[in-house]
Amino acid sequence: MQHARTGERLNSFRSWLIRLLLPITIGILAALLYALWTDAPQSSPARTIAAGTALVVPLLAIVLWCIAAWTADDHGPRDYPGDPV
Repeated sequence: MQHARTGERLNSFRSWLIRLLLPITIGILAALLYALWTDAPQSSPARTIAAGTALVVPLLAIVLWCIAAWTADDHGPRDYPGDPV
């Protein structure tokens, strides 16, 4: 019984750690992208496009992961009255 509670607490801790770290990661990537765009006049367009793409693709993936992490149900599936068996 104690082992189940410890595992449950560890899963909850991991879930909240991810929920808190993902927005921080989004902020860091967005700040890097902003810094890249403000320095764009000094660099070549091809370099700006390549670096911007390299930041935007993971940024979008992390945004989707963040949304999924914050909207996920931590308690697993539930049986609701009236649900098909």
